[in-house]
Amino acid sequence: MGRPLEDIKDGLLKSNIGGNGAAYRRFSYTGAAIAMLLDRISHAWQSRLAEGGRTLRQLLQEAATESMRLPGSVSIEQVLLECGYEEILNGERSREDEQQKKIDSIMENLKSGSGVLVEIEIPHGSTILFDPINILVVRPGVRIHTSICGLKAHNGTEAFVERVCVEDQEPHRFLVRLPGPPEVREDDGFTVSGPGLRVRAPAGFVKETGPASYRISFTEVLTENPPPRHLE
Repeated sequence: MGRPLEDIKDGLLKSNIGGNGAAYRRFSYTGAAIAMLLDRISHAWQSRLAEGGRTLRQLLQEAATESMRLPGSVSIEQVLLECGYEEILNGERSREDEQQKKIDSIMENLKSGSGVLVEIEIPHGSTILFDPINILVVRPGVRIHTSICGLKAHNGTEAFVERVCVEDQEPHRFLVRLPGPPEVREDDGFTVSGPGLRVRAPAGFVKETGPASYRISFTEVLTENPPPRHLE
């Protein structure tokens, strides 16, 4: 026996509230939300699901398409309104707008904020360390770590960033803004430090790539005049 319908409705109405586990709550109620919609617009959906070959999402898409063609069919907009989904959708749109504003602000600060821009090369095969709850996706291949991230490579190279940081997949690198130039030491291997930044490797170098811009690379031999990389 499934959960009482009123409990599911109550959970759906609260699913847009933030806090610990908010993303998981939204995910867990997705199937229930689709099933409730199908109850209203496709009374035979359970039999069609039992036949196999279709997901709940596909059944909803089919039912929505059919309902738009049939005269006297149930209005999907009316169903959303009656079940309180419009409030949830509006809340989700508002949350997405706020998130986009946050992303735009972070990216703008990274490009032209105060201090210096530091690029950290991510060696091939490195393990990326991150907090999955504190990630903002800018676009495919680019994401923002809002609290902490880092890397570990097989040769002992490691980096830890405890401030807002952008991870760019092409080329694979971290981009972070510091109050001032990073401090470099080579008396015991290669170490780089700064506020919220710790880097350690068997060998490496720091290259000034432009005004208030630096790149940390983990290569034993420094090639002559390597091309600077800037955030596009």
